[in-house]
Amino acid sequence: MKNSHSLKYWIFAGLAALLLTPATAQANVGTPLMWATMFHLLIGNLLIGVFEGYILGAVFKLPMGRCIRKLIEANYISMGLGGLILLNIVFYFIPIDLYTLPWIYPGMILLSFILTLLIEYPFVLSVFKDVQERGKKAWKGTLLTQTLSYIILFGWYGIASYTSLYTENKIVPLSEMELPKEVTIYFISTEDGNVYYGQLVEQNWQKVYDLGEKDAKIDEKYLNVWPSEANTNLWDLVFCGRDRKNKRITEVILKDIAQDATPFGAIINEPYTDIYKQSYQNAPQIGDAKQSVWTFTDGFWAGQGFWGRNKENDKEVRVSLEIPYQGGWYISYVTHLSGDRVLFQLGDDQICLYDLNKKQVALVARGSSPLAVIGGKVPTPVEKKKKSV
Repeated sequence: MKNSHSLKYWIFAGLAALLLTPATAQANVGTPLMWATMFHLLIGNLLIGVFEGYILGAVFKLPMGRCIRKLIEANYISMGLGGLILLNIVFYFIPIDLYTLPWIYPGMILLSFILTLLIEYPFVLSVFKDVQERGKKAWKGTLLTQTLSYIILFGWYGIASYTSLYTENKIVPLSEMELPKEVTIYFISTEDGNVYYGQLVEQNWQKVYDLGEKDAKIDEKYLNVWPSEANTNLWDLVFCGRDRKNKRITEVILKDIAQDATPFGAIINEPYTDIYKQSYQNAPQIGDAKQSVWTFTDGFWAGQGFWGRNKENDKEVRVSLEIPYQGGWYISYVTHLSGDRVLFQLGDDQICLYDLNKKQVALVARGSSPLAVIGGKVPTPVEKKKKSV
């Protein structure tokens, strides 16, 4: 009896630790979801296996030690095979974006549950040795233990996840948003890897520069602006990147594209700024945004997303997404537009627009490195001359 009470104590003490640990994780060393996943992978499976084994042994009157040992093995194999391999394969073939994630995600949870049942069933079956109707009882035991485990995991990952992108905003088509008429956007298209531009209100994207061979030779690439040498009142479009030898590359590809623009990066001493230097920096402002009481800052981790602060009343807002399976969409290239709208890159290739006042988010285009400017002449390509710094 004493051993039974001791076992119960350690089971529930472990589960308490499992549920409470994410809340204490610090953002500067990762996000709660990252730590929750690591804890689940390394230690959580052990605790859940003990819990499931105890439930299985107690309900079906089976040898407790064998049940716990088998369910621990099952949990580690299930997470490795199902969670880390099979689900990633499924995600690779399913197109997911801002609009499709809300209905695909529940299906992924259901698929994960089904995969867990199928993977762990043989382990549960092996415990029912020399038991009548062992197959039927093993299915009941598998369904019972996994249902209880998933209830715990829902709470566990629910505490650690970030969902303000969806829970605090309305996802709408871009046509439903009020758009600033003066803004022009440049970006690197996902479709062919070339530079496109167009008026935000029209979304009539046109290829304006062919990156050609550079796209294949450069691993890290994005767009920036730099004061024109010929006319300091205007701005040039700069292509920035690193080649595979980690050599910096900058090249002015379009001249005099804007009258109003702000480079990415807090210290403007060269047209190239590492993407890592952009994190935790105030977003560039163009147009009327320069007079706004709001400032926006982009974070490093997906769970941090970007956040805004009102300088008059210290009110704050945050937009981010980091959830299990999908992982997280990192937010980068944040630009503050007029009307307290924010242009940003979500994940690898989603260019989105956020409206602070209406709490709306919409997908603008599929691409990377969105750059917003105002005014300037119709862009004219310049000679392809590469400059290394």
